[in-house]
Amino acid sequence: MMLTNKIAEKVSCLSRCIGNAAAILILPLIVLIIYSTCKRYFFNNMPSWGYEVPIFIYGISFLLGGILCQVNGKHVNVDILPKYVSIKWQKRLNVFSNIMIAVACFIIACYASEWAYEATLLNERSVHQTDFNPTIWWFKWFVPIAFFLVALQSIANIILPITNVEKS
Repeated sequence: MMLTNKIAEKVSCLSRCIGNAAAILILPLIVLIIYSTCKRYFFNNMPSWGYEVPIFIYGISFLLGGILCQVNGKHVNVDILPKYVSIKWQKRLNVFSNIMIAVACFIIACYASEWAYEATLLNERSVHQTDFNPTIWWFKWFVPIAFFLVALQSIANIILPITNVEKS
């Protein structure tokens, strides 16, 4: 059990690091939006990248931020059933929900990997038809990566409480 506990702790540490980095991405997003808005309203000259780059930054922040929510247990949760059952059953419901999250995220990661792989092969570009017209295949890889990491964190959320109970 000690090895699984160490792996689960490493996954949680990685999740925190990635989630915190995703949170920091909001700062350049704010700067870019303010810059683009000022250029548009005061100089009537919005940069060609002013629409798509913030979408990329926000999307990456949103996807990777889900990992931080999962590690901190701050995800959306329905507390109707847990408040009416014992602590023992609350723990069981927590394990069950983490298993469901992990399975769903692994499935989504598999399908999204195919989607991102096809975009990579096509060297897919933005459909917004701006002068900037960036490639977006690299952005699509954040979807399977983020869902895979959320699934790993869900598994760590199951392992860590079990190993902590066994220690005491």
